[in-house]
Parts: sequence; structure tokens; C-alpha cells
Amino acid sequence: MEDVKIRRQFFDNFGNNYPAAEGVTITPTTIEGVSCYRIEPAAAEAGKLLVYLHGGAFAVGSITSHGPMVSHFAKAVRRKVLFIDYALAPENPYPAGLNDVLKVYATLKDATVEMMGDSAGGGMIISAIAAMRKEEMPKALVLLSPWIRLENDLPSHQVNAGKDVIATGYLHEAAKEYAGVSPDSLRFEQFPPVLILAGSNEILLDDSKTFHARIPHSKLVVYEGKQHVWPLADINAPETLSEIAEFLTAGY
Repeated sequence: MEDVKIRRQFFDNFGNNYPAAEGVTITPTTIEGVSCYRIEPAAAEAGKLLVYLHGGAFAVGSITSHGPMVSHFAKAVRRKVLFIDYALAPENPYPAGLNDVLKVYATLKDATVEMMGDSAGGGMIISAIAAMRKEEMPKALVLLSPWIRLENDLPSHQVNAGKDVIATGYLHEAAKEYAGVSPDSLRFEQFPPVLILAGSNEILLDDSKTFHARIPHSKLVVYEGKQHVWPLADINAPETLSEIAEFLTAGY
């Protein structure tokens, strides 16, 4: 447990890489007993809500690490965002975090809901979709560097070893602690339109490529030279922000 605390403290430092976007407020709230945050830009499109699930291998990550990045997403896409601070492993292994997400999502009745997540958060979105009925599904998804195959055995793990900020060994350890069902193994009768964003240098690149190949109404954009969840390190990525905004505002 001490190692996990150290990892969480280290990971939270990503939130110090740059400030939150100007004109965006971040307000804590609790929904169905789950800690959440409302991230709201001054100019947001009425009736739309973007639900965000953070990455961190199901064990680290929080509003501290991700709040500034998500605030810039919110401003770029002109969306009110609900950031779900789901339960983390190893204290709360699968399906605790997923259940938190589903409990909160079930309360969202008064808006057109979209979902976005990075890394493990992207994989958790896929698991959530598999648990929903067609009429409950969000209208669209954005997956940023999603971790989809928890077995971590696709070729990009070897091809991009040493290029990426994360290591396959750590992901193996995190997957065992989470002990969840790999989103890669799930099957879907229906799936929302999805934008998948990945970096050419990340070990999870093939997760995005293989998922894109099997899901209709999906778009994959690979950014040359980028690592895993690159906007977390540097939000100066106008082409990424523009791609997300265009997808969500152009009607998918």
C-alpha cells in the first residue's frame, strides 16, 4: 500500500505541468455516494454533458492529476464536464470503479451525454458501454490513448519499448491488482460513434488500432512522435484539441 501512495503522489504532480484553463470552474460534488467534479467553461453548449474518466492504470489518477487537462478539453469543446472520481485498485478492485461509473451515469437524465476517457479510463468506458442497454448509451465517445487489452501482449509493446513514458511491466502489475475483465474481450451489439486518439510512440498503440478495426463508426487518429496521453504532459496540442472539438460539435 505504501508503494501505491507514493505512485499516487507522483502521478498527481502531472497536474502541476500547466494551469487550468481560464474561465473554467471546477466544483466538487457527490452523486450516489461517488465523489465527482463539475468542470464548467464560461461558454458551454446548452443541454450537453461530457462525462470524463481519468487514466492511471486503475490505481492512480485524480482531479489533482487530470483537472487542468480536462479543463482545457472542456473549454475547447464547449462542454460542461462531469469528472467521476471512481474507486481505485488495489483497495477497490474490479468491478468497484466500474460500478461507481454506472451508478453516476444512471442519474444523468436531463442532458445529451457524451463520454471521454484516457488510458484506463478509456478502457473503463468500453466496459461501461458493454453493461448498458442501447437506449442508455452515450451519444458519442472520445478515447485518448485507451488501455483496452489488459493482457499487454500486442506488438507495439515491444516495438515502442523505450519510447513511451509507461512500461509494459507496470501495466502487467496493475492489471493483476485490478483483476478486471479485459475490454478487448467484450462483444457489442451496438456501439456509439467513437473517436480514438493515439500516439505513434506509445506501447498501447495497437490497442487503439485493433479496437478501431472491429468497431463501426469509429475514427482513429495517430499523432506522429507522441507518447501516451501526451496532453497530460503538455496541453499545447492544438491539433488534438481541434480534432476532439470537431468530432463532438459536428454531430459525430
